[in-house]
Amino acid sequence: MRRLTERLTRPLPPMRLRDEKGAAAVFVALTMTMLVGCAAIAVDVSSMYADRHQLQNGADAAALAVALDCARNLCGDVVGTATTAVRANTTAADAADATIGSPTVTVTGRSTTVTARATSNHFFAPVLGRSSDDVTARSSATWIPTTRGRANFPLAISYCEYQGQIARHPLGNTTTYRINATTQLGGSCNGPSGTTLSGYAVTQPDTAAGCRTTSTLGSTVAGYADGDGGSYGGSYGGWYGSWYGAGYGSGYGLPATCTTAYLGSLYGSDLLIPVWDKVSGSGTDMRFRVYGYAAFHFMGADPYSSDPALIGYFTHAAQQSDATTASTLTTAPDLGARSVYLSKQG
Repeated sequence: MRRLTERLTRPLPPMRLRDEKGAAAVFVALTMTMLVGCAAIAVDVSSMYADRHQLQNGADAAALAVALDCARNLCGDVVGTATTAVRANTTAADAADATIGSPTVTVTGRSTTVTARATSNHFFAPVLGRSSDDVTARSSATWIPTTRGRANFPLAISYCEYQGQIARHPLGNTTTYRINATTQLGGSCNGPSGTTLSGYAVTQPDTAAGCRTTSTLGSTVAGYADGDGGSYGGSYGGWYGSWYGAGYGSGYGLPATCTTAYLGSLYGSDLLIPVWDKVSGSGTDMRFRVYGYAAFHFMGADPYSSDPALIGYFTHAAQQSDATTASTLTTAPDLGARSVYLSKQG
């Protein structure tokens, strides 16, 4: 028993220790490939997912850019538009470890689909014989007639008046002109929902401190009643009623917050204008039902002279919507104003 204990506690020869160190080195060498493989998975795969996320941002931006152009009837070079948008929104990936390719663009009806491509270059995987992987991202966008929006200038127009303006200056004609009434002011006309009041209406702003009116398709907007001329302006459609009726109200019927400076800030923009098909109430309580939305390219205003007018032309215009599925939207008549939204990806 003593001999057995002595043998167990006796120090190992130096040679044996050196042999075990060698075995550890061999073990590390044999497992190095596996360790590198794990690093490749941890780093390169994560990098590839990051590249794809960046690419998806670019595809979304490209789909919206193409759709906004097409909604304005200006599709043009859709591949060039998409390429610019993809690259502008994937700069981080492009500069780091991905090479951005040319996107594929299809336009069908009122929808566009952009497929963006990139090559994700790896750091560790080349040791395993895989230097890169291709990544793709797809996004679709659709445009439809606007169903909700904010009029930055509080003005609504009757369906008959809109049709009269378009008959004189068709959509697509970019010749600037002063809007002059084509229907009898304060009279009636036959619209899509029957007989309705013709002309224009200054609408009630969303807030007392603003000069904007938000509305929704099928809802009503209130006419603006200004000081002394509220009844006159409300009864006769507001704009030509109260603007031209200088003796019937202060400020020619416009809210005091619609200053010359504010109007000047809108020059060069597309104004959303609700088009009504039915009027309810009377006097200062008139409300105008929104049938659809027109767009007016605003180049100037002369609201405080003896001949007040908006200057510009009716056009096709587009705005980005925050809707994500078609089921959240209702089809409206196409009067020039359109909304663009990203389609839900499956």
